[in-house]
Amino acid sequence: MKVTMVVSQVLVNGVPSKPFIPFRGIRQCDPISPHIFILFHNMLSTALLKAENQSLIHGIKMSGNSMPLSHLLFADDSFIFFRAN
Repeated sequence: MKVTMVVSQVLVNGVPSKPFIPFRGIRQCDPISPHIFILFHNMLSTALLKAENQSLIHGIKMSGNSMPLSHLLFADDSFIFFRAN
């Protein structure tokens, strides 16, 4: 899979870089692929926890006194749980 139709930016110390267009894709057998996957899941998890702490989203409770559950991230699966109103 090649990523060619996207414009990307990187945050460096909170400041966005100049936009750039990637010219080479990351293939499934690329050795950096797992690292990018872990980095993405870490950023997603952090963003979801921050949104939950700010009461922007609400996870679900499995029992009355348990902590709310907003997401589960596995090797190649992501489960996101939100309370529906």
